[in-house]
Amino acid sequence: MTRLTPLLALLCSAPALVAQADIRAVSFAGTAYSINSTTGTGAMIGPSGVTNLNSMAAFGNLLVCVSNTGMLVSINPITGAGTPIVATSPALTDVRGLAATPFGVLYAIRNGSPMDLLYTIDVATGATTLIGPTSHPGLQGLASDLIGTLYAWDVGPGTGVGVGLVTVDPVTGASTDVNPSVGNPVDVQCLATSPAGLLYGSRSNLYLFDVTTGVATLIGGGGYTDVRGMEFVPAAGCTQFNGTGINPLVCNCSTLPVLGTTWTISVNPSSTTVLTLVFVSTIQLPFPFPLFGGEALIAPPVADIGAGLGTHSLVLPPDPQFSGLALFMQGLRLEALPAGLTIELTNGVVGVLGF
Repeated sequence: MTRLTPLLALLCSAPALVAQADIRAVSFAGTAYSINSTTGTGAMIGPSGVTNLNSMAAFGNLLVCVSNTGMLVSINPITGAGTPIVATSPALTDVRGLAATPFGVLYAIRNGSPMDLLYTIDVATGATTLIGPTSHPGLQGLASDLIGTLYAWDVGPGTGVGVGLVTVDPVTGASTDVNPSVGNPVDVQCLATSPAGLLYGSRSNLYLFDVTTGVATLIGGGGYTDVRGMEFVPAAGCTQFNGTGINPLVCNCSTLPVLGTTWTISVNPSSTTVLTLVFVSTIQLPFPFPLFGGEALIAPPVADIGAGLGTHSLVLPPDPQFSGLALFMQGLRLEALPAGLTIELTNGVVGVLGF
């Protein structure tokens, strides 16, 4: 088994790939959950140590919330632990929704009277700026789509009866009902946009929204309750690649490269294999390079994660900063043939580190 510490420099330069996504969420009581975006089912990760959480947004590699005292807090997507970042100033309390746009602006919905208020937050300094009042009194949740359109969910002025899905103007704060004929027939307290641009909402169940009609479709639920903030995070993935296809297709991911776990890569031995190796790089060659009668598929700098016979493992750090990064692997088999020992290169695999 090889630990990742010697490879951290390689990790930091690894290119990001498009990965599938899962959801992290927090409840009002401060419990962190993971939610499967396909089934809607979830599981508890652990306590954040912060209560009265009512929002969440993905800002860069951070999952951020605002506590009821106005503290900007990051949530660890692996452990659920909350870490204070900076106090908002002027203090932004009673935040009901957070969303980061593709342009790097963090917006917040604050409970207000007679209408809720739209703010921006500077994550580095905590400085808050009032954009303006919205047009609705019961907004819960805030999400940005892939082009910066803001969506919120209106539950009404303490009655639980609101207009449902609305858009929010990021320049003025004004909010507009997407479809006045729909209302808010489902119980939603938070919104999040997937990497594919789909809008989801939740409280104790997960819903998928049609942003044109405002109609919600139930995906599922279970394993979580009273979720008040949620966001998509990169999910671990693994894909084979093989140049022109002349290398034997025998290198596979036995497990996914989930941060905080041991990632297992297999190189299936033949009847004449006496040793297998796996090499890791941050760079895939743009064109395969002829070597040992096969093709080299990854470029220097290259690290060896250990010799064995079929099974190789790498301990991945429980550090969210590496989520979405890619490692390129290629196997090697040492074959004992009648003519002597020969080296055989295998296909490659690319692992996207995630959750």
